[in-house]
Amino acid sequence: MAAEGRQDNLLDRPNAPGEARLRALEAENARLADTIRTLTASEGAAPAAHAVPEAEAEHFRIMADNIPQLAWMADQSGWIFWYNKRWYDYTGTTLEQMEGWGWKSVHHPDHVDRVVEIFSSAVARGEPWEDTFPLRGKDGKFRWFLSRAMPIRDESGNVVRWFGTNTDVTETLSAEAALRETEERRRLATEASGVGSWDLNLATGVLLWDEQCKANFGLPPDAEMSLERFYSLIHPEDLDRVRRAVDDATDDGVMRPYDIEYRVIDAATGQERWIAASGRTLTDDSGRPLRFAGTVLDITDRKDAEHNQHLLINELNHRVKNTLATVQAVAARTLAGAASLPAAREALSSRLVALAKAHDILTAENWEGAEMEEMVRSAIAPYREHQSDRFAVSGPFVRISPLKALALSMALHELATNAMKYGALSSDEGRVAIEWDWYTTPQMRRLRLTWRESGGPQVSPPSGTGFGTRLIQQGLAGQLNARVDMDYRPEGLWCTIDAPLLHVDRKTPR
Repeated sequence: MAAEGRQDNLLDRPNAPGEARLRALEAENARLADTIRTLTASEGAAPAAHAVPEAEAEHFRIMADNIPQLAWMADQSGWIFWYNKRWYDYTGTTLEQMEGWGWKSVHHPDHVDRVVEIFSSAVARGEPWEDTFPLRGKDGKFRWFLSRAMPIRDESGNVVRWFGTNTDVTETLSAEAALRETEERRRLATEASGVGSWDLNLATGVLLWDEQCKANFGLPPDAEMSLERFYSLIHPEDLDRVRRAVDDATDDGVMRPYDIEYRVIDAATGQERWIAASGRTLTDDSGRPLRFAGTVLDITDRKDAEHNQHLLINELNHRVKNTLATVQAVAARTLAGAASLPAAREALSSRLVALAKAHDILTAENWEGAEMEEMVRSAIAPYREHQSDRFAVSGPFVRISPLKALALSMALHELATNAMKYGALSSDEGRVAIEWDWYTTPQMRRLRLTWRESGGPQVSPPSGTGFGTRLIQQGLAGQLNARVDMDYRPEGLWCTIDAPLLHVDRKTPR
């Protein structure tokens, strides 16, 4: 009786767990089926026994009208001739409307043909039937029902009746759908975040990893895991540190928080990856460790970004120091050789502008280098604003290093300034040709740039060496290990710069 009481309580609880409630309903169905079998077996009994079927029939009606399910009976052909009170209360119909195959009118049009086909097939075979489909209530709304029917047989095994029930599973299906949706959202969030989870049973040593956790280590979803398998994936330089962290986290005398970053060797590619792991040890009431669980996240991209940032800061520091040293040298030599303060200010200003333009080109290229023609045209741009036809620029597509770009830009600025003051650009007929090419020696590739002036005043070698000449000759020789030849021909200055070229990019410029 205690068991029956628990069963009845479940039946009275509409929000009971789906599986438990269905089990209780199945037990009630079995009781009703037993009653129907008793009634069926009694139909052929002697008149003296007629009181038993009547009592059983009354008992059956009471039970059938009070179960939470819709119930019905059909003859051996599947013709339904009886429904319980729950059916009429839900559908708002009458027996005259429902008997036979009238029940099809409360089925959803998208499902009724399938239901009829499956039910008819089960009846023809004499086998139990089960299906799930929506039924329309008297309010016009459809609810989902799990429907079952079982054959009632006589002593000879022939089917004489069918007893069926329809159990409302709308809430159960909605809960299952909501659970699936929640699980799907969790799965998508896990995949998007890259966070994997693990759980180590400290008593059995069984280690469970989810798919994302395995993916972070380059393992397939079906990979078998163990603690030793995990340790085998750790980078050798980090293995001892990880072992100590796990031991400290799971030792009942320590149980420190487990928050660590370490390197692993990707099982699929063999590449080094960075992992951030966080975990805690779960204990029983006495404080004894039971499980060690946590999460892992692939932080390789973050570590790469931090490394690149460190390199960038170091490179920036180096470039700033070099730039300041260059500015300091230019300023010192300009002031030392200037005839007056205004002349020094003008010369220094123009040289710093030339330096800044070279920096602009390199910044646009992320300081990875500069294209030769772009660097040349930028250096001479201030001098060809109103006389662009006086420059002839030609040479192949060559990329040069940042250091070469800065040095050559400053050298071209000095050559152009000298040409404006004393050379070809000081007269209306003067011209400048700038050409470059590269060639190969047994030791290396080299770049040769030639500056040729013509059409200007007659040229003779200077009596002294000014700062501009020293910057070209000494600066290029010191910074680029270049050879510089200043040939003061009567028709104009020829300057040839020959410097090592470590890399030549022949591709078509973008």
